Amino acid sequence: MRIAIAAAALLAVAAPARADEDCRLKQLADLTLKKSTGGDYLFPITIGGQERWFEVGLNSPFSAILGSFADAQKYASHSLPSQIEPEVDDVKIKRAVSVDEFSVGLARARKFDMFRVDGSLSGGDPQVTGLAGMDLLANFDVELDLKNSRMKLFSQDHCSGQVVYWADRYAQVPFEKDPSGHFTFQMRLDGERVHVDFHVSAGTAQMDMNVVHRIFGLDENSPGMQTLHDKTQTLYRYPFKLLALEGVEISNPAVFIVKKEGPECKPYRPIQAFDGKVCFGTADLSLRDAELSKMHLYFAFKEKTLYATPADAALPKSP
Repeated sequence: MRIAIAAAALLAVAAPARADEDCRLKQLADLTLKKSTGGDYLFPITIGGQERWFEVGLNSPFSAILGSFADAQKYASHSLPSQIEPEVDDVKIKRAVSVDEFSVGLARARKFDMFRVDGSLSGGDPQVTGLAGMDLLANFDVELDLKNSRMKLFSQDHCSGQVVYWADRYAQVPFEKDPSGHFTFQMRLDGERVHVDFHVSAGTAQMDMNVVHRIFGLDENSPGMQTLHDKTQTLYRYPFKLLALEGVEISNPAVFIVKKEGPECKPYRPIQAFDGKVCFGTADLSLRDAELSKMHLYFAFKEKTLYATPADAALPKSP
């Protein structure tokens, strides 16, 4: 369970000094994504005078950096309050690092705090230096085109609603931010509303069996429920028919269902305590690249709005 604690505030992200009166989008970075050996999508950040690879952490409220790299750069660090015990990739975090300066495309930042990870990230991939969470990414608008392994960053200085430039029709839904700092939004799975978040990594969507029971009244013995076995756990799959986002549809989504111990952390509910742990609540459904690659997405964080089209959507060709 990740306990989400916001990192220190971003002091500065460079952007054009004045808004264009015609409301055009102002692109700050056009990035090619690649996968780590752990299946996470990575993008380059120039830090310490070097181009280093960071995970795309749209599901993480905070950013993190390897302690070994921080030490090599002689970055200052400080302890977290004793009552705070966040985790990154199941590694407990006890200290934060103040990164002197880094850049992503035309954007620059100084004195930005990241959690210090004394271990490894993304399954131990040695090329991964850190995790770029929402404390960093939400300073931009983020366009995600996983079908083509691209991510673009834009200034948030533009007219509201005028962001989808690659198609003439699109879905538009509001964000919600839960008490732990995670951004989620609503989709419909077989007609039922579900709170959804993103894991920009390899794989297919996942749900907790407790969630499946709460929303659909299903359990592991329900007709149509299929039992699957992997090396570490028993998984389930149910033949869901349609995952939809205001007209953008994914047919027959392959949702893995995981049976977890203990009570469910329901989204947007008061914090619950059990077994000595604090439960902040999670999304009902977590999407991965099997679903994300079927959509072209634009996250307008200042507007708290997600814009989406099918991955192959495009403007009509001129006659």
